[in-house]
Amino acid sequence: MILIIGSALTLMLSAVCLFFSTVCAAVCLILGISVTGLFLYYTKKRFDKLNELNNYLSDVCSGNFDLRVAENTEGELSILKNNLYKVITILRTQNEMLKKDRLYLADSLADISHQLKTPLTSMMVMTDLIKEDAQPDKRNDFVAIMQGQLEKMKWLITNLLKLSRLDSGTADFKNEPFSLK
Repeated sequence: MILIIGSALTLMLSAVCLFFSTVCAAVCLILGISVTGLFLYYTKKRFDKLNELNNYLSDVCSGNFDLRVAENTEGELSILKNNLYKVITILRTQNEMLKKDRLYLADSLADISHQLKTPLTSMMVMTDLIKEDAQPDKRNDFVAIMQGQLEKMKWLITNLLKLSRLDSGTADFKNEPFSLK
């Protein structure tokens, strides 16, 4: 499109200049062709740089986060490429931290689940002993042990629920100052 417009303007102005002199028309034709050619050259160069930036983003999307410094030149597209690299680096770091946090949360949930099995097994054994032994003093001891195990289970279940809310992103946080003294 630009080539057509540039050519049309060059021919029209050359035709107008032909009324004044043939030398003027020739100079106008040469200048018009030169300006149109320069414009097309720099436009192609700019599109090539945009294509290079697009290839760079494709490389980043495929996991290649290397910044090719040798390919960087001065200009707004190079600045854009460097800023994209900075943003991508920040996002990659945050993604890695998020993966570590999720792994820690999964490990914590697994640990709490495992810890719940111990008091539950203990209470099941105590229940069987209470059924078999009807002595009131032993029964009171067993009930006290079971109450302690139930408190531990309550604490574990409460923390398990808190962790699952953190994992699902539904936990509410309060931003309050806290003294370390």
